[in-house]
This record gives sequence, structure tokens and C-alpha cells, in this order.
Amino acid sequence: MGIEIDSTSFSKEDFRAFAARLKEETELFKTWWKQGGLAAEPPRFGFELEAWLIDQAGNPAR
Repeated sequence: MGIEIDSTSFSKEDFRAFAARLKEETELFKTWWKQGGLAAEPPRFGFELEAWLIDQAGNPAR
């Protein structure tokens, strides 16, 4: 979040690194879930502020 991605193509190693990190984060989430480490409030979702900073074509708003 907050990091610009200049590349439009990625290597197999990039995908492997991404998959490994995603697996780590998913396992951490599972641990928090099982340990009751998540909020006990009713379910809700977050929405990034940046989503409001784009135009109808999905480009950065000016």
C-alpha cells in the first residue's frame, strides 16, 4: 500500500515471492481468527481512500 508499481511484467521469481508472502499473510490471519484476535464487532469492510481519487476511467483524478 502506498508503493507505486512501475512494472507491467513480472518474472517467475516475482510471482513466487508474491505467492509466498500471500501464504504467510493468510496463515497469520488464520492464527488471529483462531485465537480470537480479531474485533468482536459485527462484520464490516474497509475501503481505501485512494479509490475515491480516480476518475470514471480509473485514472488518477486531477
